[in-house]
Amino acid sequence: MLSLSWLLFPLHAQAVPIELGTFTDAKASSDGWAFDGGQFGQAIALLEGATEVDDGFTVTITSVGEALDATTLAPFNVFFVNWVSDGQLTADELQALDTWVQEGGALILTCDATDHDDVCESFGYIIDTNGAVPPYVPTAAAASDPIFSGKYGTITTFEGNGDFSVWSALPTGATALAVDQNDRVFAARESRGLGSVLAFGDIDVFTDYGPMNGTVFTADANTQLLGHVFLESALATLQCGNGVTQFTEACDDGNDDDTDGCLTTCELATCGDGFLQTDVEACDDGNDVDTDSCLTTCELATCGDGFLQT
Repeated sequence: MLSLSWLLFPLHAQAVPIELGTFTDAKASSDGWAFDGGQFGQAIALLEGATEVDDGFTVTITSVGEALDATTLAPFNVFFVNWVSDGQLTADELQALDTWVQEGGALILTCDATDHDDVCESFGYIIDTNGAVPPYVPTAAAASDPIFSGKYGTITTFEGNGDFSVWSALPTGATALAVDQNDRVFAARESRGLGSVLAFGDIDVFTDYGPMNGTVFTADANTQLLGHVFLESALATLQCGNGVTQFTEACDDGNDDDTDGCLTTCELATCGDGFLQTDVEACDDGNDVDTDSCLTTCELATCGDGFLQT
């Protein structure tokens, strides 16, 4: 695997790491249409050039050349499917990718030709070969969706490159997010198990060959979209309270009890958090004062403890 780590934009109170997986150009047989294949230079420059503000945001991009399985996919919370030639992934690999999504991963799909749509078809996204007519417009219901209205501004239209694909069929439960000029679905999202799938009908929304033209995420609609898509995909994987410990969570017991060992914020309970742990702490007032009735060691104040109770 080839890895690069970059700082990306903050938005969340907790810095959210994007552990991004994608295919090597050789694995996808994509003729350069992969992150390590030369057509994503501007997207990479945008990500690499981002600055740390507020809490910071980290991205690690790993290009995968090995067979996909549970071990290969385990490090990632987001996976980007570039232009993958048909026949490059086995049925077992496609199943492994689906299982990874079901267990909480966020998948970003791009498929714009019938000889590069195996992955999309396996997830139920079927290409309409009549070709898309850009620019693309958010649906009325999706106008306020975070990928169109987020940190980098509001997107009312965005571009592709030429007459690539729209979706003739979507999987059950998928929601249309954007349409072309003939009102055909170009972008869609679905929840799948604990995870999510976000599908676009043209990879050039994000490539050098497409319309993206700027050195900052606010430069144009497509650079805004790039930032929003990857950020929101990562945030979607943070599902505190689902009973599954994921990514940045220290714990997740799936209940609303703050008196056990795992808080409802998916942090481990500790002395000083303001919650009384049953059978562990005598008290916990969440402050750093030793002159009240509860010491900072979460023991009740007593005569002889060396602290003057006020």
